[in-house]
Amino acid sequence: ANFFSACMLPPVIHTFVSRYPGVDLELVESDSMALYEEALKDNIDLIFDAGAYDASLFASETLCEEHILLAVPSDNPLNRRFAENSLTREEVLAGRHLCRDTGSADLSAFSGEAFLLLKRGHDMHRRSLDICRRAGFIPRTSLYLNQLSTVANMACQGLGCCFLTDSVIRLLLTGGSPLVYYPVRDPSAGRDIFIAHPRKKQMTKAMEMFIRIARETFV
Repeated sequence: ANFFSACMLPPVIHTFVSRYPGVDLELVESDSMALYEEALKDNIDLIFDAGAYDASLFASETLCEEHILLAVPSDNPLNRRFAENSLTREEVLAGRHLCRDTGSADLSAFSGEAFLLLKRGHDMHRRSLDICRRAGFIPRTSLYLNQLSTVANMACQGLGCCFLTDSVIRLLLTGGSPLVYYPVRDPSAGRDIFIAHPRKKQMTKAMEMFIRIARETFV
């Protein structure tokens, strides 16, 4: 997806190209569903993803874990109600959202707010709906978007609340972004970032080395 290719893959590719200049790389940017379909057609070797996949068709190598937070425009009046539990970007970067003693917001309090969601079919779309449903409501959606980076930028313009990963907050947004963040205490709030590859496809040396370098990068 666009965020991964723009913000997370460059250091992996830089190291790989430096070590193995004789291997040609082709980067394909698309949504997850299309990538898995192309991989089954033998048009793609490896998929960098954080979504759901068919484990009977694909194997995966976990690189790291990311966590989902509720992001709310800083001028939303509800922030005053939960001021003690809101986090800045700097606090998210410091890992405060992962501490057990860090408070959160009552998600049901945001049931009347407009939400920015990824389009149906995206892993974050499913997780966002699951999180809201377990909080007792179905989010009122103002816009359905295709990239998490677009969701983040739209939220920064005050167009709605959204769910963002700590990876997006760390790599895409700046300290001056007009958002505050709340930890989400839900089973769907944590997900793995991984490299997937078709089980039917024999691993080449180049594929093995790319996965190894990705592991070294995200350890």
